[in-house]
Amino acid sequence: MPDPSPPAGARKIHAKKPSSPSRKALSDDAQTSGDEDLPILTEVVSSETQAARDARARVDAAHDQALTAEIVEAVKKRFSYELPTLLEAVLLNTTEELEAGITTIVETAVRELTAKKFGKPTDVPPF
Repeated sequence: MPDPSPPAGARKIHAKKPSSPSRKALSDDAQTSGDEDLPILTEVVSSETQAARDARARVDAAHDQALTAEIVEAVKKRFSYELPTLLEAVLLNTTEELEAGITTIVETAVRELTAKKFGKPTDVPPF
């Protein structure tokens, strides 16, 4: 009688019934009463094929790391080039907002003081 266990390096693939629109999606772990009769398909993967897959995965990982390092370096260079301009723009905007805020505070204080001292609001000349 042949050995029912799969050879070394084999992967088990569970066959699935085609899903119909009326059948609810089940998780891979869920078992229904009719699934026990489905065959288990076995894919035999030779050690050479697995070694080639592993080597390709290492090459892909090394390529991904190199690409990531290049991207990080490009972003750093771009930031070092653009950052002074960005900071200048932020400081200019902040300076303008600060000046506007101080002007508003002074104008309001002068209006309140003149209204309190002279009993009427006055126009404050712009600063």
